[in-house]
Amino acid sequence: SYTVAGVLSWNAFDAGGTSAAVDRAQAARIETSAKLRQAEAGVLFQVREAVRKSREADEAVAARELAAEQADEAQRLVKKRYENGLATMVELLAAQTQRDKAHADLVAARFDQVVQRAELKRAVGLLSAEQL
Repeated sequence: SYTVAGVLSWNAFDAGGTSAAVDRAQAARIETSAKLRQAEAGVLFQVREAVRKSREADEAVAARELAAEQADEAQRLVKKRYENGLATMVELLAAQTQRDKAHADLVAARFDQVVQRAELKRAVGLLSAEQL
């Protein structure tokens, strides 16, 4: 002879409260997961954007360095021509103005490069906003 016994428990007065609580918990988990994915995507976008801007700043500095070198050489040549009576004072002043502008542009590009590198460090978590 065999005896099989089992216990079944059911709260008749629950009125679906447990099921509703489980549903709410699952909905909260799904919402939290979605917010996490959105935050991760936002961080990834910020890092990629910071990398792009940092590279652009590096390229701008290289271009401005070349422009400054060329302006230095142009000014040197015009100065020699002026000293030999082959250029006017206006040409000399224009060359000096171009040289000064090229060097000012280089300073601005270097400043932007420092800012973009700091922004990249902040985006990857190596620099806090307070350290900026």
